[in-house]
Amino acid sequence: AVVSTQSTAWCLGDYGPRKRKRFPKRVVRLYEWQEEDNTDNPLGNMCDGMIQLKRSVARLHTVPHKIPHYISIKCEGREEYRMGFLQYEEMETWYSSITNVKKSKPGNKKPSKIKQAPAYSALVIYAMAVPAPPEFTTEYLSNLNYREMSSFAENKLETYLSKETAGNLLTFTSKCLARVYPKMWRTNSSNYDPLLAWNYGVQLVALNYQTPDKPMQLNWGKFHNSNGGCGYVKKPYEMVSIKF
Repeated sequence: AVVSTQSTAWCLGDYGPRKRKRFPKRVVRLYEWQEEDNTDNPLGNMCDGMIQLKRSVARLHTVPHKIPHYISIKCEGREEYRMGFLQYEEMETWYSSITNVKKSKPGNKKPSKIKQAPAYSALVIYAMAVPAPPEFTTEYLSNLNYREMSSFAENKLETYLSKETAGNLLTFTSKCLARVYPKMWRTNSSNYDPLLAWNYGVQLVALNYQTPDKPMQLNWGKFHNSNGGCGYVKKPYEMVSIKF
């Protein structure tokens, strides 16, 4: 990994265990940096990389007077990673998951057979789950089915709301159901601003109810005293109008 190329003859960078060393430019091949797309990654931009657990060695540790417990993960050709825990039981759970990943083999799982009554399944004609598209194109919007529903995380909602395509989301929610939910990296159970989703007609805005923050207060104010507190508020007619 090259850190700096300011010198005319040398590059400053890392190579294996050698950190912040100088290498002759004639033996270094430079590549154009490409930003990774973390839109569909549950961690979003918080993801800095991945660890290949298959070829790693994981061990449990207990250190007095410091972080009580931690797991060390040593990968071939990389520095050691450590995961700290305050409770031993939580560390055991993570260690068990890591061990299961290391033991698993790709393609050795048999597809599970879902027993489903055809007559009962035929009754489900509304809110049929379909994957959310990468973008709401004109062709996609011309073939909408009002019986279908798409779900996507809050970071996906943000990609839909660019200046050029924000109106397409409004067209979609005027004909189909949409559900937005918090990103998985909200490990502290925080919430996103639900107003953005409501303003674009999203019918189901999922929040972490265990956190009484401002978004939850907005949610309470919108639904608690409206329509008898049943949890449903009729969308304004203007939002389903073609001229909106």
